Amino acid sequence: MTKWTTALTAFLAAQLLGACVALAQTDSSKPAGNVGDLPIKFDINSLTAGGFLAWYAWYTQSRSFPKIQKDHRDDMAAAREAFLAAMQGERQMFAGQFDRLDKRLSEAQTQMHSDGQALAIALTELSKAVNTLQAKQVANV
Repeated sequence: MTKWTTALTAFLAAQLLGACVALAQTDSSKPAGNVGDLPIKFDINSLTAGGFLAWYAWYTQSRSFPKIQKDHRDDMAAAREAFLAAMQGERQMFAGQFDRLDKRLSEAQTQMHSDGQALAIALTELSKAVNTLQAKQVANV
């Protein structure tokens, strides 16, 4: 037996024993015409209330709380899986964006490098042309 059923059994046995003792101690000289006059009325009420409270404690501990915990764990697992799937989708989307950005950046760097080389060649030719013009101007003077 579990600890709850053992405790419940002991509690109910104590309540029943108390009711029996109270019934045995009734004054038999008094007529028992009214049920409200019996001293067992209080004990039966406390037995009923105690029994209900013991059942409620057993039910919440053995049935309700485990079900609530299981439902909560299942809900959290489903939410976790949905979150991980969404994060994986976003990672793939961002990876594709980063790949396209990296490709565009590489193309731009290659273009800038070739433009820089063309500019360097043009500046070298311009420098040679200026030097040639200056040499002709000096020769003409």
